Amino acid sequence: MIGLVHPAILGLPVMAHVSINVSGNVETVGRDICRDERVPFVSMTAGSMSLVAEIRVKNHHELQECVDGIREIEGVASLRTSTYTELEVDVLPTVQVEQVKVDDLDLTMLEVIRRNGRATYASMAAAAGVSIGTARMRVLRLLESGTVRIGTMWRPEAHPNMVRVGVGISIRGSVQTVRSDIAGLPGLAFLASSIGRHDLLATVHGDDFQDVLATLNAASEISGVHNLETWVHLKVLKEQH
Repeated sequence: MIGLVHPAILGLPVMAHVSINVSGNVETVGRDICRDERVPFVSMTAGSMSLVAEIRVKNHHELQECVDGIREIEGVASLRTSTYTELEVDVLPTVQVEQVKVDDLDLTMLEVIRRNGRATYASMAAAAGVSIGTARMRVLRLLESGTVRIGTMWRPEAHPNMVRVGVGISIRGSVQTVRSDIAGLPGLAFLASSIGRHDLLATVHGDDFQDVLATLNAASEISGVHNLETWVHLKVLKEQH
């Protein structure tokens, strides 16, 4: 069980997807990228690029630093970046960050819940240095407001036969209109609008490739979709929420 909090609430409003081409041992390079705390997701892929990664940082200056750091890793031949503008679908339902106001005590509670969705009020109180009653009141308010969502995270090792495919989508016209249509497709586990290489970035899960193919075919038929670029996740090296 985890607690999912929108990265912007945790002070990480800038998010990006990076496609990386590797010369040499892909897993070694991927493990090097995993060492950066600003990179919560790294996966080895089959497709036009060797690895994909996600970056979550405080500002665009830090994003540039992180991208430059990846580029300087031995074995990284090239990379391409798309910056997220809005999360539509994530591991658990996302919240409207404009409506959320949190203080330092809330942030402490959120960090405990984010790491362990089964954390007790006593453990949260100890982490924050407050009474159990205060911790309980704060956590209930955060849950009721939708600031944090608690649920079970999908883990690749628990579903060894699950097919996981990334999709980069190019759009004609309004991204917002197409995004809402894409969000309703079966098997969609992640969807974000972005600026850069792709207009939309998605992840589709399926019991087999036939399931994923059906979703991809449905996506290609949506009005406004110009092109789909896909990659298969072969091995997830790091995934944090």
